[in-house]
Amino acid sequence: MLEERNYNKKLHPCRERLSKIITLINKRTMRTIMTLIFCLITHHWATAQQSFEWVIAPKYKRAGAFSQKMAFVAQNNRYGYINRTGKMVIEPQFEMVWNFAPNGLARVQKSNKQGYINRKGDFVIAAQYIIAGDFSEGLAAIRQDKKWGYINKAGKIVITPQFDEAWAFSAGLAPIKQQGKWGYINKKGKIVIAPKFSVADDFIEGLACVEYNYSYGFINQKGEFVVKPVFAKADDFSEGLARVEDEGKWGYINKKGKYVIKPSFDEALVFAEGLAPVEKNDRWGYINKKGEFVIKPQFQEAYDFSDGIALVRKGRKWGYIKLK
Repeated sequence: MLEERNYNKKLHPCRERLSKIITLINKRTMRTIMTLIFCLITHHWATAQQSFEWVIAPKYKRAGAFSQKMAFVAQNNRYGYINRTGKMVIEPQFEMVWNFAPNGLARVQKSNKQGYINRKGDFVIAAQYIIAGDFSEGLAAIRQDKKWGYINKAGKIVITPQFDEAWAFSAGLAPIKQQGKWGYINKKGKIVIAPKFSVADDFIEGLACVEYNYSYGFINQKGEFVVKPVFAKADDFSEGLARVEDEGKWGYINKKGKYVIKPSFDEALVFAEGLAPVEKNDRWGYINKKGEFVIKPQFQEAYDFSDGIALVRKGRKWGYIKLK
């Protein structure tokens, strides 16, 4: 009968000493490696966290992104406008407001009617519309008697109200809705792309995002699909990339419909000035066009950069940041 081996038997003194030395080296090595990994991670996040600074500290309950070097903010349930230094340049007096357009006019609401003011806060077009749109390419959509048409900067109607809905012009075309479907008109009010889409957006960088047969794709100005409608959701192109949703996650495609940044974000917005706000685990940060975080997720809400400044919400207050 074979004798059982005793695995608890003591090692030879030399072997025991050698074993202790190896164990000690292994512990020190592992400790060094773990410390190095921790330092690298800490440095990475610290660098990302310190890659921005506050331009205007969070103090507003409601605020908008900068446009034409002005942003709207709320005080005492009324809206006004600040400049890039945070100085109030149009005192809060409006019930609702929107961004300034390139033509220097902003849509505002007073006494439940909408009109347009200049950068001094004076009405250029009186508050007279139940609802209206922002100016773009010299025209703004307005609604009269339940139909939509367009006015020019002088407030004169240039396209008779006749559409069920209408949006802003871009690249000479505007989305309009008739009999439940969206198409496009030119600045003479003539339909150039027949209404057949469930959703239709502006033409940006030569393409428009549309919904067709319950999926989103992109068409050219002839109404032809350049990127087939295969996405659950999508948005306009910006800086060569468009955000799209696939199986509940957002990523970015190029104009060939190929993924440049694979879907991995809970939510995402368009690129501006090389960065895009994205949400991950209920916090917003900013990525570059490689999909790398430049500002780590830490905000409750975040919007795109404009003239180097971005609107973010930290806790319950809104403020503005810029890159260092």
